[in-house]
Amino acid sequence: MKPTSDFTDALLQVSRRFGMLERDAVCCGDVTVRQCFALQILQGEPLDVGTIAERMGVTPGATTRLIDGMMARGWVDRRRDPNDRRRVLLELTEEGRQEAEHLRDQTEQIVESVVSEVPADQREKVFEAIDLLADAFVEADVDISCCRPSDR
Repeated sequence: MKPTSDFTDALLQVSRRFGMLERDAVCCGDVTVRQCFALQILQGEPLDVGTIAERMGVTPGATTRLIDGMMARGWVDRRRDPNDRRRVLLELTEEGRQEAEHLRDQTEQIVESVVSEVPADQREKVFEAIDLLADAFVEADVDISCCRPSDR
């Protein structure tokens, strides 16, 4: 059976893509889904706006506004790429790293609780289905930056 953290990664890929359709959706406390997604992306390594935008499936302009808000919260810093001074990299501050880890820990606990309710002999099917859906999002490469909550 697949480790829970791999399942969590795939589940997050799917749920955040859907969650990002609601721009103001909150993932935890006062952290939006988009902020949570960006924190997780930046946990791996410093990246430029274009790469973050591509991974999130939104425009660079939307990503810049998102990063500006995250900088105001003290979660992200900008720095010049030492290999290409024209390129600006974004990286998590210590506070941003702590927030990303806190959100990840909470998510892991929730996923473990939910997975424990799936019959043991059915879990692998669930894991495979979520992996397929996560891969489909990547393959579809759909720009969801145009989506807005309905005015209803």
